[in-house]
Amino acid sequence: MSTTPVPAAIARAKATITGWLLLVGGAAFLVGGGMHPRVDAPDGGAKERLRVMFEDGDWYPSQALMLAGTACIAAALVALVRRRLPAGAPSRYAAVVAAVGAALASVALLVHLLAAGEADRLAGGGDTPITDALVVVDTIAIPVFGLAIAALALLGALTRSLGNVVVAIPGVVGGAGYALAAGTILISDRLDGLFPTAIGIALWAAAVGVQLLLRDRRATVTA
Repeated sequence: MSTTPVPAAIARAKATITGWLLLVGGAAFLVGGGMHPRVDAPDGGAKERLRVMFEDGDWYPSQALMLAGTACIAAALVALVRRRLPAGAPSRYAAVVAAVGAALASVALLVHLLAAGEADRLAGGGDTPITDALVVVDTIAIPVFGLAIAALALLGALTRSLGNVVVAIPGVVGGAGYALAAGTILISDRLDGLFPTAIGIALWAAAVGVQLLLRDRRATVTA
């Protein structure tokens, strides 16, 4: 029979949950991003592109999965800050910003779901307050989320506190690309092709989640 103290067992269970949250969050974000509607409407502007995507049958499931993914990642990052990353470490500060960014991105994706109800108004040229809010929120929330994840992936790898250099590559590329694409949607569509790089965030989160789970399993075996 196991003699592991109850507090230690609880702490170990919480640490394991962090890994699962990253893995599940990364997987959900990956699937949702892969389902995201693609559209070419170079002459219609941002709102016309949004209207076409709103009317696509994959819009709701893709945004719902991405919302679930960012919410799981946000929860995992909060747990990392509280239990995993040492106080004063650069990666800990990056994780704090990334947790805030993931929470903001979750709010932005919720707005994505609500804004789709304005597809008919967009088509008819009516007022679209939620869609207007969506564009503004995206230019703020997504760059914060993307750049913070890129910084966390890099600092975590360099300090060996989270992931490694190989795992960091998709996180850095995906985070920076996602931030650039979303941060420029109000002024240009030239960087829209970078949106799919967000998949790198999903791959980073899932890979780090697997690493944490394997680390916890080894710790349990040797305890």
